[in-house]
Amino acid sequence: MLATPALLMVAEAPGGDLVLMLVACGDTPEPVAPVEVAAEPAPASAERRPGGAEVVKPAERDRERWGAARCNDGTPFAYTWRRGAEPTWVIHLSGGFFCDDARALCSERRPRLTTTVPEADGAGVRARGAGVLSPDPAVNRTFASAHQVDAHYCSSDLWLGDTVERRSTTGDPELGWYFSGRENVRVLLDALARLHGLDDEDDRTRVLVVGSSAGGAGVVGNLEAFRAALPRTAAAGRLKIVLDGSWVPDLPEDQPLPDAARWGPVHPGCDRDLRARGLDPRRCVVGKIWWPYVAATGVPVLVQISGVDQTQAPVFGIDTPEERQTWRARVRAELSALPWVYSGATAYHVVAAHESFASAGDGAPSFREVLDRFWSGAPSERVMFGYPD
Repeated sequence: MLATPALLMVAEAPGGDLVLMLVACGDTPEPVAPVEVAAEPAPASAERRPGGAEVVKPAERDRERWGAARCNDGTPFAYTWRRGAEPTWVIHLSGGFFCDDARALCSERRPRLTTTVPEADGAGVRARGAGVLSPDPAVNRTFASAHQVDAHYCSSDLWLGDTVERRSTTGDPELGWYFSGRENVRVLLDALARLHGLDDEDDRTRVLVVGSSAGGAGVVGNLEAFRAALPRTAAAGRLKIVLDGSWVPDLPEDQPLPDAARWGPVHPGCDRDLRARGLDPRRCVVGKIWWPYVAATGVPVLVQISGVDQTQAPVFGIDTPEERQTWRARVRAELSALPWVYSGATAYHVVAAHESFASAGDGAPSFREVLDRFWSGAPSERVMFGYPD
């Protein structure tokens, strides 16, 4: 059986992200995403050691160019980078729910999800990444030697906030908060190119973008930014996407939706089209609503989602056996239209940057095996296990 990811909860709607593509976690009705890449302080030379990484805070390196990349409280957005031995890149947008000051109050966010990392810019850390972020080839045979980038989520907006000014919120009634997720993604990509050598002109460059929980929403909403930063790589089919624990099945019309678009559109094209048709743009959080826009780009996408996602079910009030059965059937039906799928019927959340990365499912291959085939360009496949016949 696929191991159930250990999720941190804080009186939240379950464990990892509200999932909106939903997705992330925080405090109070916000599921806290599984710790995807923990890091511990290490000597400054750690980046040169096996598994060593460097903390990067772009705003502190070039305030004029990158100064607007900020966390909610105004501290600098940060990421860790581990140098690779080849021009392959794994870029991970982490999760942590979100807040909309309606169903989820920003004042109840966990502090680590609203501020920068404690280490100084340039500090060496010993990354203890799991799954696709692991530097151990015994665990992560395909990507252990890649450049590994783990972007710290601290904007509480599903990486979708489209302003760089403070906005009114319960998080800080006096000063307000920054909800600048899109700017953080833009700066991340620019800094990777300018500081670390992410080179779209190099025909050897290959990029895997992984969005975990709330980070999955961020990948969908910022897909055009990735394509704009890597046009040649994307056109050649060397840009690929993993959406891990962020697919939201369609919901009954009377089911209230979290306002995933509170700080910026979930997907700009979807948001624009639904508004033009007089429909609720919050519907863009539903997988089958945004999927046509993503599929139209031609970028290969692997979707991983549980049949009864451990964080989504409580958020949407899926409590009884009957409700869980209906939810599972809806997930299964929607995934049947996608080319690349990994889905177990049991309750879990994310696997890509989790210890369960290489664990076999119920009579099915591990996620690692499917990801390896996806990455190598094998024919598409839908691995769905544990579902009733």
